Amino acid sequence: MEHQKELTEAELLHHLQLSIDPNDLKEYQQLVAIFKGGEISPEDHERLIQLSDLVEITHAMRMKHVVALAKLRNISLEDMLQELGAPSITHL
Repeated sequence: MEHQKELTEAELLHHLQLSIDPNDLKEYQQLVAIFKGGEISPEDHERLIQLSDLVEITHAMRMKHVVALAKLRNISLEDMLQELGAPSITHL
């Protein structure tokens, strides 16, 4: 099993600040609206799937760092989310 270097608190906080490119996020939101309207082209649908994957992967990586930060601070995940101003686990 590969041993991963544990990140410092500063590194974890930095990773939490990384986000999706604003242009990609805007395009994603536009494509979601088109999809909800029921008339999306096959090309736009494929792009929506790609952007959805990007959003989900980014969220999963962010959560991985939140969990690591909670562990480092020796607090619960719920407390860590509250400290970061994020939705609680019951709302995710």
